[in-house]
Amino acid sequence: MIEEIEDYIKINNLFSKEDKLILAISGGRDSVFLMYILLELGMKFELAHCNFQLRGEESDKDEEFIKMLARQHNLKLYSRLFNTQEYAQEQNISIQMSARYLRYNWLNNLLVLQNANYIVTAHHKKDSVETFLINLIRGSGISGLMGIPLKIDNVRRPILNIDRKEIDKYITINNIEYREDKSNQSVKYIRNKIRHNILPIMKEINPNIENTILKESAIFKDVKKIVSDDIDLVKKEILLQRGDAFYINIKKITTLNPLRFYLFEILKPFGFKTIDLIINSLNSESGKCFYSLTHRLIIDRKDIIITNISYNNHYAKKRIYREDNKIIFPFHMKFSVKEEILVSKKENTAELDYDKLIFPLTIRKWKE
Repeated sequence: MIEEIEDYIKINNLFSKEDKLILAISGGRDSVFLMYILLELGMKFELAHCNFQLRGEESDKDEEFIKMLARQHNLKLYSRLFNTQEYAQEQNISIQMSARYLRYNWLNNLLVLQNANYIVTAHHKKDSVETFLINLIRGSGISGLMGIPLKIDNVRRPILNIDRKEIDKYITINNIEYREDKSNQSVKYIRNKIRHNILPIMKEINPNIENTILKESAIFKDVKKIVSDDIDLVKKEILLQRGDAFYINIKKITTLNPLRFYLFEILKPFGFKTIDLIINSLNSESGKCFYSLTHRLIIDRKDIIITNISYNNHYAKKRIYREDNKIIFPFHMKFSVKEEILVSKKENTAELDYDKLIFPLTIRKWKE
């Protein structure tokens, strides 16, 4: 297996023994495994650990364990304490998103400060399969169906071709200690739901499902290259920038087939996902607006006009008053009062007991 990983690093030109690496290490099975592999390969690397303070005493024990590992193997360790929950509340985003941002922001800064070449992470084959399924469930277009990238910017993933069973075998044979994160067993997180509930069912249908998904990911990667080249040509033709605004000629965009796909790819960088609603509005009365977290889209007579908005200043909370019959920000929503009780089966419709509502109502970003 050591030779397999070494060949994988060389074939994909991930890094060499001359490069200085920073290994992101949590103390868990996978990152500790990668630490020992890098030691065996004679790579030059240092350790970086994030204490997100999400598991109380357990988080502190993880940090102590890694300090012990660093001393034992004479490795330099950088450790950073984060108030992840506070950051998530401030930014109004999930704990997982907060941890990811804090982690990679710090690691990239560390890379520059320590004059290192690459950040190395311990993502393996199963992580890529799970990411494929997460993106498929959430909806991400072709890009999300390529799994975890082998290398992106200064991040390298040298064991992305290694199966979890091989990692377990190496850990067992060499009697290697690691820290077990009990939250990995909790199915309140989507990745764990896939890992513990969905993948086992898929394996009953196709015992080789993980390799099947990885092969499909490779195909999507090739498709993405072809599609990206085509999309780039289309963008040059119909997406024009004037000052801070972007313009898409409605007449030109509607000649493209399939329209939904092209519009999805063109609007994706601006954060728009309600493509069907936008398409349905192209032939309606001009002036209709759509909002993403960062941009506003207006359907004009001849053009789709996209402008940047300062999200945090423009929208923190939206109040809905008793006399309102519609709002257009942060998204289109209409209100009506009905006497009859009729439960709608439409996904974009909600029916509430009017007598129990306390006005004004508030629309805000989701909180855990």
